[in-house]
Amino acid sequence: MEQNSLVSVVMPVYNVEKYLAEAVDSVLRQTYDAWELILVDDGSTDTSGEMCDFYANKDCRIRVIHQDNAGLSGARNTGIANAKGEYLLFVDSDDYISNNALQDMIETAREERADCILFEMAQFDDLSKQTKIYAQYKEEDFRGNRQAVNILRKLLQTQEYQAMACGYMINCKFLKNIHLLFQRGILHEDELFTLQYMLQCEKIALVDHTCYYYRVRENSIMHDKKNIVQKGNSLLFIISQLIELYKIYENDDTRKECLDLRLRHMYMRVMALYFDGGLKTQIKMNSQMKECMKQILDLDREWIRDKEVQTTCKKYGWIGLKTDLKYRISKRNI
Repeated sequence: MEQNSLVSVVMPVYNVEKYLAEAVDSVLRQTYDAWELILVDDGSTDTSGEMCDFYANKDCRIRVIHQDNAGLSGARNTGIANAKGEYLLFVDSDDYISNNALQDMIETAREERADCILFEMAQFDDLSKQTKIYAQYKEEDFRGNRQAVNILRKLLQTQEYQAMACGYMINCKFLKNIHLLFQRGILHEDELFTLQYMLQCEKIALVDHTCYYYRVRENSIMHDKKNIVQKGNSLLFIISQLIELYKIYENDDTRKECLDLRLRHMYMRVMALYFDGGLKTQIKMNSQMKECMKQILDLDREWIRDKEVQTTCKKYGWIGLKTDLKYRISKRNI
């Protein structure tokens, strides 16, 4: 790694005139100055696009790409395609990073020769401004063998794993070599992107303090209850893709275990969304949902014995799979 390795900061921008200045200014305040900021104006209809141009004229390290609306995944993919740095960091345009964030990440990457850097994150409420820890890791999980897949397994086992792509600084060249992009047309796209990257990268290291501040907005797409059907369909699509990955890693026990753990999590998220999140009132248990859940069970894995899974299944009495699930559990003498 060069002494002043370039970091590409990719920031998708869509109708965030209220927040954009805080996000961009946090990059401008960095103590580490070898960075480029790629502002992808994703068809904004407010003044966000003009604000991007203003910042680009202010600092030559800032580049602006104006495009028709392609969604968060499409905007991030544009940023990836245009990134010139050795490392890449995604920053959402309503969030911000600490002044020393890039410095600490680069120093850790250099010392550990890692191609994936994790860091702690804080979440703050847009209304109350109250801040709380969002992602926090145990330093001991990163000692010894730093092989990425082993650390990934630990994080999944301890439920410290975070899927948010903004929570990682990643090796840009490696990312492009594996031809990994964000899946367009779905919500929760980070669930696929982050896990696929971590399953393939070689070494992970940790910055053990808060570098990223994540804003919770009531009107954001992820908190909009009107998107309940899209959320459900997106989760089902992600599950189907994870099942395909499971088949690819059929002879790799560690990676299969990682996928087992995440599939368990996704399984329960769909159940919770259906019964507690209001999806049940929007659609009936359709064939896509039944088939996806059955595919998970058909993999015949040991996590069906997991107490958390059993408790969740018992709580919801999983309609459509209730008989099938009880049969499978009884066959295992649970």
